[in-house]
Amino acid sequence: LRATHGDSLVKFIASVMFGLKGAMLQLIVTATLPYAQQYLKFSAATMQRYGIVAVFPWTVKPLFGMVSDLYPIGGYSKRYYIAMSSALGFCAMLYLAVTDFTPAMGGSFVLALMAVNTQVAVADLLTEGKYTERMRENPKRSSDMVSFVWMCITVGSIFATGLGFFSIKSENYNSLFWIAVPLSGQALYTSLAGWLPEKKIVTDESGADAAESAGETTERAT
Repeated sequence: LRATHGDSLVKFIASVMFGLKGAMLQLIVTATLPYAQQYLKFSAATMQRYGIVAVFPWTVKPLFGMVSDLYPIGGYSKRYYIAMSSALGFCAMLYLAVTDFTPAMGGSFVLALMAVNTQVAVADLLTEGKYTERMRENPKRSSDMVSFVWMCITVGSIFATGLGFFSIKSENYNSLFWIAVPLSGQALYTSLAGWLPEKKIVTDESGADAAESAGETTERAT
């Protein structure tokens, strides 16, 4: 994969699929229900209602893709959208880790979870758009790419599940939020550092989008 697609893309996929969609998301899923029941005094029915709100960003993933496609930022349709959602997710994750929640703070708890899900949903969508594009360009390596993506997600989930086993056993749920903080923050760094390879979009005099290099097509989010 590194020989075919470049080291940068492979590392960025690992950053998102292992760090965010695999490990961080699994940590949140593991910690949320027992934490909410113990500190926020949520009933199962209340947690189910709030859970629908928390995962709402996954419902509107196509909208994120359409907006990033139509309105590139700084000439890039993916990089800065991932960075902005990662900044939002990192702040929300840090808020979850440092705050001692009480039953009166249920709304802010759920909004923070929604911000974290926004980070993962946006990064997942736009990264998927890039590696899907590369798979079309190199169909002989497409199965390798799919295997690598799911390997990263699975290993990340196993990593988080192992940590969750010990934290849940000791009822130290907040520690899972602290572990998730650097996992969220690393995606902010990798996106701003340009690890996701993307051609810069420039606008010609007629207002049409063109690739920075002559003859190259504009990259779009799926």
